[in-house]
Amino acid sequence: MALRSEILKQIDAVLGKHRELRARSQYNDCSDQPDEDVTALITLMCETINRFAPPNSQYLESIKGILRKSGVENAYVVPHVAGVLNALHTAYDAGYLATVTELIHADVFADFVQMASTLFLKDTKIQPLSSSEARSRSIYGICA
Repeated sequence: MALRSEILKQIDAVLGKHRELRARSQYNDCSDQPDEDVTALITLMCETINRFAPPNSQYLESIKGILRKSGVENAYVVPHVAGVLNALHTAYDAGYLATVTELIHADVFADFVQMASTLFLKDTKIQPLSSSEARSRSIYGICA
């Protein structure tokens, strides 16, 4: 899906900035780096999580708790925020963020696509999509 790949691309870019700062640092939390760089990175990672995490998700709750405890300007939070962002990346990459409602809608849509394909192609030599192929195409955003 184009949207998911764009989200992953943006998360990867931010994680790349974390890796760059971490590579210049002697410490895991980048505390030996300039404060402005550390604060910019923390802000960028948090904003990326806020933009892409589902409302009321554990990703958002984790960030709130981390920042409430230590603040956005404290280098201590860098590996913790990066961990949350990595978890969000993993969830998008594996498709874990699809809700049951979205999966049901995709399944119903796939059934309609399969029925339409069957009716449209009934008098032609082209074989209609199987139900599983129609479902796969609807889940991954491929037009039948």
